Amino acid sequence: MSGCLFSLKFWNDFYMISSAFYISLVCLGSVGLLLSFLVIVWYGLSMMVCNMFFLLMCIGVWVKDIMVEGVTLNYIIVNPGFKLGFNIFILVEMMFFFSLFWSFFDKIYFNGCEWWPSYENFLLFFGLSFLGTVLLLVSSFFCNWVYSRLLAGKNIKKQMMLVLIFGLLFLFLQWYEWEHMFFNVSDGWYGSMYYVLMGFHSVHVFLGLLFLSFGSWLMVSGWSLKILYFFEESFIYWHFVDVIWFLLFLFFYC
Repeated sequence: MSGCLFSLKFWNDFYMISSAFYISLVCLGSVGLLLSFLVIVWYGLSMMVCNMFFLLMCIGVWVKDIMVEGVTLNYIIVNPGFKLGFNIFILVEMMFFFSLFWSFFDKIYFNGCEWWPSYENFLLFFGLSFLGTVLLLVSSFFCNWVYSRLLAGKNIKKQMMLVLIFGLLFLFLQWYEWEHMFFNVSDGWYGSMYYVLMGFHSVHVFLGLLFLSFGSWLMVSGWSLKILYFFEESFIYWHFVDVIWFLLFLFFYC
């Protein structure tokens, strides 16, 4: 009887991990990654790559414990917290891009800085960027299709494969454009803001592909509708990436 009372006394609706030491390591890796950006001029990319690998390794261990919550009966209690956290994450990303767009508009439009003098050459890349826009829009359409099939309990492997292929093709087009662009990041405010905004957007596209790939792996592994919330948030994030690209295409290419 005493054992039963002891168990009830310490009952918890959430999965209690055995050790949270690696959570501190994630914080340490994040700070190290930020510092590596500041000292990249002196130490190059080696320090940044090491910090990135360390951070991803710690996050992987953390995610492993988080996924344990998905196989227990308390996932109904835990999922709202995941959704709230992911929505806050997307809100932070919105504020991040808002600050970058604000800086761009302040220098280019409001302060009357000269627009790029070789704008005619810039139009040569309009076709590639327009193709990238089509790829992202089509991938968003497939995301909605995947979600409807997911709710109906149908197979989504082929549709998700197309979404991932379109995302990878978009990143390839971005890389090709940067390799053949006639200006670089040091060519005035326009060149700086172009590469900063485009670069961060490409990083977010890659992050979105990781989310979608991880969700696809979970579904193929038989996690069923317990991780439906993960697909929901991943699709919302992918649509957010599409909106950011539409704004970039509108203000940089049109």
